Amino acid sequence: GTPRTIEGPLYVAGAPEADGFARLDDEATDGETMWLTGQVRDVDGTPIAGAKVEIWHANSQGGYSFFDPSQSEYNLRRTIYTDS
Repeated sequence: GTPRTIEGPLYVAGAPEADGFARLDDEATDGETMWLTGQVRDVDGTPIAGAKVEIWHANSQGGYSFFDPSQSEYNLRRTIYTDS
């Protein structure tokens, strides 16, 4: 199995950064397009602009970039800073 870490399994630091929105794949990834949306809010429900959200996901074969040599570096990995 994958060892657990504070960041979660298969986390890799240094993913490309984007503001508000990002395409996660390298445009050569097989499979259906999946849309992820979300909000980061404080305890009172107020949206937090500039929150750092790190996302990593497996490809359609269940592999993660950096651990699957068939994928490009940082495929399906991004750091997204929230907008207002």
